[in-house]
Amino acid sequence: MFLDFTAVFDTVNHSMLLRVVRYRFGVGGTVLAWLGLYLSGRSQRIIVDGIRSRTYQLNSGVPQDSSLGPLLFNIYVSGLLDIVSNHAHVAVHAYADDFQVYLSSSPSSSANVEQAVQVIQDFAADIIVKSMVRQHSLKLNDGTTELLALGTRQQLSKINIRRLRVGDAIIAASTSVQNLGSYFDKDFIMATHVTKTCSAAFFHLHNIRQIRKFL
Repeated sequence: MFLDFTAVFDTVNHSMLLRVVRYRFGVGGTVLAWLGLYLSGRSQRIIVDGIRSRTYQLNSGVPQDSSLGPLLFNIYVSGLLDIVSNHAHVAVHAYADDFQVYLSSSPSSSANVEQAVQVIQDFAADIIVKSMVRQHSLKLNDGTTELLALGTRQQLSKINIRRLRVGDAIIAASTSVQNLGSYFDKDFIMATHVTKTCSAAFFHLHNIRQIRKFL
């Protein structure tokens, strides 16, 4: 399951982030003060057709397109990974705002499959409903959260996982998902990734052909 949260870098609460840095990672003194100054005093406004809105002070969010942005976000949500210790059969990979949940299960019986689905749902409920996500103002984007069953054709023919519940959302199973720039398909033969890569290559070659006469 590939969990996606809405505008995660914009929802980082500055006060809570500084508390996490201080009490969870033991960073204080001048370094903590410097970090507080780095986050504070930021503002934003909107300009449409030359008309400017009033300036809004920002009390949340980390600067994007900066080297510290992903690092500060990882620090901010580091407590989420503690929940994994309460779910022995679940593995989690996290990179910045990409949060992936893995569970290996044998399709030998429907009971195994149903148990695997329940374990995933319980883990998601632990994150979404019970604690850290609400405390950290993170909101699940159920429209882009994806579920993928991986296996051989023989294994996949024995299971029928169409959807699962994540909090109040119903997540339908996908035949392929994008994972950090690569596309994983349910048979794990990378056919979707190859097809999309070829399509992108032909698109750029076509554009190059159009401007060739000007070179």
